[in-house]
Amino acid sequence: MAAPPPNAWNTDRLVPMLTVFNLTTPHPYLAGIRTLPLTCAIPEADFRKAADRWVTEARQLFAWCREECRL
Repeated sequence: MAAPPPNAWNTDRLVPMLTVFNLTTPHPYLAGIRTLPLTCAIPEADFRKAADRWVTEARQLFAWCREECRL
């Protein structure tokens, strides 16, 4: 029951990735994962813009879960 939302999201968008954790427990949970570069030599202003984009992506991911999958 927990797997279809991540499969649907990741097939359509992939980033941030949606995954299910704690499958061995009675209450698995969803998590959004956004990878970051290991080396990040950019000015602080550019990093802040990127971080704002990551927050927007995370909001979209969890809004989609709520709307499409009633989670």
